[in-house]
Amino acid sequence: MIFTVRLQGDVERFERNGVRFEDGTFAEVDTVILATGYTFNFPYLKPQELLPVKNNQISLYKYVFPPDLDNLAVIGLIQPIGSIAPMSELQARWATRVFAGKTDLPSRDVMVKDIEEMRMAMERRYTASQRHTLQVDFVAYMDQLAHQIGVRPPLKRYFLTDFRFWFRLFVGGNFPYVYRLVGPGAWPGAREAIETAGKRIKGAVKQRECRMRRYKRRGTLDEYLPYASMKWWASWLVVILLTGLWVFCSGPASIPVWHYFGHVLLFFFVVFMFLMYFNLVYDMSTMC
Repeated sequence: MIFTVRLQGDVERFERNGVRFEDGTFAEVDTVILATGYTFNFPYLKPQELLPVKNNQISLYKYVFPPDLDNLAVIGLIQPIGSIAPMSELQARWATRVFAGKTDLPSRDVMVKDIEEMRMAMERRYTASQRHTLQVDFVAYMDQLAHQIGVRPPLKRYFLTDFRFWFRLFVGGNFPYVYRLVGPGAWPGAREAIETAGKRIKGAVKQRECRMRRYKRRGTLDEYLPYASMKWWASWLVVILLTGLWVFCSGPASIPVWHYFGHVLLFFFVVFMFLMYFNLVYDMSTMC
């Protein structure tokens, strides 16, 4: 038996033996599944009042700790825009440190205030429904958990000491290894795992070896501008900017040279960021 999935438009009405869609099409169906979400509770807890749930809402600090209990944590009760598994791992790392006495929770008043602030932010962002009570953004929530544990990567330090790696962290994938760079549970291989993630992703889906492309030569210049199009853009930018120096900084209506070069440096910085972003995204998405 072969099953297929076919996309349809919105439902106009249900009829005796099928469904009529708004585009006029009709489909005979035996069963209709209304995927309207789900509710949650904790029937295994005694008493039930330990974690009261009302209208799919529950009071948990960072969706993990009840403000009145320091020996209970809830792992994975979130609805992220992203993957749940990395978030659950960070939640578990935080919870185990709290239980071991290595990390302290804030006072009850602070936790209750944070819960209310997150609830109000949810109400401003989403329509009032039981569907949106546990919604979190992947990177923002991961950073919040990492801050509690002390494993949030020091982006300012990387910006000053290792700009290329900072840029990869800033615009690249937010892999779980990012939270193994520093702090408790740091892993020496985290940086290498981050830098080689693109190769592993491509390696898992690549069916054949591809010959090395001519514009993927390796060298000092190729390390920053590995593609021919990037070198072409950089060459013409130099020509244009030198021409601008002659046009704008000579004659009776000229501007100060330092003023011109200030704008040039700002322009180069923006273009350089764009080229590095292109390099990163292209390297992550190409198969060969």
